[in-house]
Amino acid sequence: MAGQPLIATITGIATTPDVNVRSGPSRDFQAVFKSPKGTTGLRVIEVQIDAKGEALQGKIYQWFRVQFADGQNGWVRDDLLSVVGDGGVFGYGIFTAPAVPFYVVRTSAVNPSAAPAVSVQPQVVAQPVQVVAQPVQVVQPSPTVTVTTPTTLPTPTTSGVSTQVTVQSVQTPPTTSAAPQVVVAAPTMTPEVTVTVPAAVTVTVNTTGPAMAMGMNKGGGNLRPGPGSNNNPVITKINYRDSAAILEVKQGDGGDYFKWIKVNYQGKQGWVREDNVRLSGAFGAFGYGEDLYPCSAPDSWWVRDYDETGQNVGSHGVHYGWDHGGTVGMSIKAGPKGGFVTKAAVCQKCGPEGASTLEKGLTLGDTRIFSDQSWNGGYGHYVIVRYDNALLPATTQNFLNSKGWAGYHAFVMYAHLFQIIAQQGQTVTGGQEIGKMGNSGNSEAAHLHLEVRFGKDPNAAWPTMAQGKGLVTPAQLFLR
Repeated sequence: MAGQPLIATITGIATTPDVNVRSGPSRDFQAVFKSPKGTTGLRVIEVQIDAKGEALQGKIYQWFRVQFADGQNGWVRDDLLSVVGDGGVFGYGIFTAPAVPFYVVRTSAVNPSAAPAVSVQPQVVAQPVQVVAQPVQVVQPSPTVTVTTPTTLPTPTTSGVSTQVTVQSVQTPPTTSAAPQVVVAAPTMTPEVTVTVPAAVTVTVNTTGPAMAMGMNKGGGNLRPGPGSNNNPVITKINYRDSAAILEVKQGDGGDYFKWIKVNYQGKQGWVREDNVRLSGAFGAFGYGEDLYPCSAPDSWWVRDYDETGQNVGSHGVHYGWDHGGTVGMSIKAGPKGGFVTKAAVCQKCGPEGASTLEKGLTLGDTRIFSDQSWNGGYGHYVIVRYDNALLPATTQNFLNSKGWAGYHAFVMYAHLFQIIAQQGQTVTGGQEIGKMGNSGNSEAAHLHLEVRFGKDPNAAWPTMAQGKGLVTPAQLFLR
């Protein structure tokens, strides 16, 4: 991926839906607008050390100036985004998979169209300083201000590509006529302190060939003139199993839950919703993790997305996983590095024929099913496989680090099976068949329900969800 532009995606934090984009590289600068989590395809223009030296656990934050699709640019802190591509010009290495840059050591501070680099040493501890206040003359900033890297190291706190870049106006923090001049005595250096932070994991990924999107909707995926369901008229449909070259990726219009992918399909360009396609080739530059697990049912088609609120994927209500459609008996496979079967649950009322609730005379979604253990809570026959943290993809590792879940293991439920093949307590190898797709439990057609939770205890059969913690979209571990 050397030579490819460094592309950022807004990841934010779990408790807020968006992040502040500021006019300069510290929290003292004005928040000029907010960007929702999931915004991707942002080209990195410049990286600067935090202008106030603000730090977390001794590691000083870095700030990324990124270019948005509408032409705006602004600064986002390094713990609130992930990046992929060649970061060499900004003092990083090559990000072969999306990584949170806060957890990566920046060895230098070279920037295109920026001031000379400074050496960043988070281990400096500042002693009390002498402050001398003097009257100063206020000079109003000119309309265009280039924000440069400080020529001296800011005092840390202990608080928790295209080849041409146009530098737009950057608003500086307001000044007042009473502002004092601050003279800071040189800090006294103390011995270096080693700060341990979760490190990004580097994996080998596919970086050759074009990025492609293959249609996975049996009825065809709508190709629209813009990134959102309200962009009409539909240009055409991407047929099931047809492929198209990826041109661009954006978050959907109006806060759409999904990303949209611009493709060139049969000579026509348009936007298709990400859940209607399966990615292949060198798609990492568009903000997706090339190292994620492949689809567990490779011969399946797409049916339904994760929706923990019941508001994002239609009128189907809450849905804690992905649904892949197929035929009874279709092979279900373990992740590529293998895992451990923590549970293999036979549904008593489903029987050896793998019957559904409909076949037993119950209405789909009957609330009595979900509390009935003889129906396995509606999941039918299912298998749960634990994938140990050390073997998880780098993309997943960095997601866990950003959530404060470093070291957590992935637990994956494969539900509505016709037949369970892997046995409880068994260690399975990469790609091993663990079951057969079925229609058991609360189901109306043969499909695989894929559900993912993360937990710290490797001995748990299935992590509990205290206030929703641990339950995530399968997109943090799997490709569609």
